[in-house]
Amino acid sequence: MFRSLLSFIYSYFYFLLLKPVEPPKVYPLSKFAYSFQRRLRELATPKEAYHLQLADIDQTATLKPKIYHYGPVDTMVWHEITESLTLLNEELSFESDLSTLHDVTECLWLFNVDSTIFQHRLFYQSISSLPPQLEVWRSTIDDAFLTEYASIYRHFSGYEHVFTINSSQFALSNNLFDHIKELKFPDYAIRLHSCEKLDWITYLLNCKECNLKSISLRGSFDEVTAVDVLDVLLHFYFLILKLVEPPKVYPLSKFAYSFQRRLRELATPKEAYHLQLADIDQTATLKPKIYHYGPVDTMVWHESLVESDLSTLHDVTECLMLSNVNSTIFQRRYFYQLTSLPPQLEVWHSTIDDAFLTEYASIYKHFSGYKHVFAIDTSQFGLTNNFFDHIKDVNFPDYAIRFNFCKNLDWITYLLDCKECNVNKISIMGSLDEVLWNANAENFAKIFTSPKCKYLQIDIVFNLETWEDVAETVLSVLSDNFVEDVYNFNLFIMTYGQIKCFNYVGK
Repeated sequence: MFRSLLSFIYSYFYFLLLKPVEPPKVYPLSKFAYSFQRRLRELATPKEAYHLQLADIDQTATLKPKIYHYGPVDTMVWHEITESLTLLNEELSFESDLSTLHDVTECLWLFNVDSTIFQHRLFYQSISSLPPQLEVWRSTIDDAFLTEYASIYRHFSGYEHVFTINSSQFALSNNLFDHIKELKFPDYAIRLHSCEKLDWITYLLNCKECNLKSISLRGSFDEVTAVDVLDVLLHFYFLILKLVEPPKVYPLSKFAYSFQRRLRELATPKEAYHLQLADIDQTATLKPKIYHYGPVDTMVWHESLVESDLSTLHDVTECLMLSNVNSTIFQRRYFYQLTSLPPQLEVWHSTIDDAFLTEYASIYKHFSGYKHVFAIDTSQFGLTNNFFDHIKDVNFPDYAIRFNFCKNLDWITYLLDCKECNVNKISIMGSLDEVLWNANAENFAKIFTSPKCKYLQIDIVFNLETWEDVAETVLSVLSDNFVEDVYNFNLFIMTYGQIKCFNYVGK
C-alpha cells in the first residue's frame, strides 16, 4: 500500500515536471479599446511606453507619442542651469518632453545642481536603468539633496554603487555618515574629491556607524590629512581608506647632467614632451626640444615623406590617412610622433597584403579608444588568406571596417567562407557594379543567417546613384527576406539623397 502511494506520487510529479511550458505571449494591445490604449500610454513612463512599443510588434496599437531609444553610452552629463544634456560629446539643448529614453551604462554627472534635480522628470525620461556611478560637481550638498538622492537610488538594482562628490560644498545639519546610514544609502563606496574644508575625519570619528566599504579622498596632502589618520583606522579597521595625492613635478634639474642627457636620448617624442612639461623652470638639459602641434582632425602621410628627425609631436584627434603605402610604413618612426593613435585609419591607393595587415595590427594593438574604424579606399588586395580570418588571427582592434571603391572586392565570399567575423560593422561604398557585382538572393541571405555574422551590421553606400537607379537590382537581391524597418535594422543602404533601412526576417 505504501509503495503504491509512493509510486503514484512519483508518477504524478514526474509528469508534472515534464509538462511543456508555453513561451510568454505578446500583449494583444491592438485588441484593447482605443480609449484604454490612449489611457495606458498617458500613464506610462518613457521606459514603460518603450516596452509597450516593443510588445506591439505589428504596430497596430495607438501608442503615440513614440519613444526614441538612444545608447548604450558610457556617460551622460546634466546641467541644471542650462537644462542641457551632453551625449557622446555632443551638446543637445532640449526641453524634456518625455519622448526619449537613454541607456547610460557607467556614470551620470550632475553639474551645478541642487536637490530639485532629483524631482526633475529627466530621471523618468533619460535613464533605462540607474547607472552604477553618480558624480556631483560644483554643487551644495545639504540634507534635502541627500534625502532626494536616496529616494531615487533606492531603486538601484546593481551590485556596487559609487557616489562621487567633486569640488562641492557641504551644508548639513547632521553628520554626513549618520545621514547616509539613516537614509539607507545604496552606496558601496563614496568619493570626496577636492572638497575644501571638508572635515571628513571628524565626521568618521563622531558618526554612530559607517556602513560604507570604501572612501576615496582626493586633494592636496594638507587638505586630505588635516589630523592624524591613524585615529580613523583604529576606529574603522574594516574601512578601505584611499588617499590620492596629486602627482608631483619631477625634480629633473637635480639629476646628474649625464643622466639627463641619457634620459632624453632614450625618450620617444611623447615621453620627451612630457619631460619638457615637467621641467617647469626649464633648468634640465632636454635638447633637442620637442614641438607640439594640434589638435588637428586629420593628418595625411605619403610614402615619399622624408625620414623624420623626431622633433615634433602631433595630436591627431580623428583620422590618419595613408596614401600609396605598403607594410613598411608601420615600421617608420612617424608613429612615435603621435600623441595617441587616432580612432580612424584610412588607406588610399595601396596594396593590402598579409604583411600590411600584420604590421598594422602590431601598431594598433596599443589603441586605447572605444571604437576604431579601418577604411580601405581605392586599393587592391593581395592576401593569401581570407580577409576576415586574417583579421581574426592578428587580433585586430577594429569596431568597423569600410571598403570604398575597391574594384572586384569579393566581400560576400569573404564573409561566407570565414571562420568568424569579429567586427561589428562593415561598410561598402561604390557603384552598383562594384558593390553587388556577385550578389544574389541566396548568398546575400546566408550572410544574415550565419552564426558567425550574428551581430554584424552592413552599410552599403551608392554615392552617385539614386534609389531609382539601383532599386531593381537591390530588391532582387533582398528578395522577400528583408523588410524596411528604421528602428531595428541590420542592413543600411544609402543612395544619392535617400536612406533605406532593412531588417532580415527570412528563415
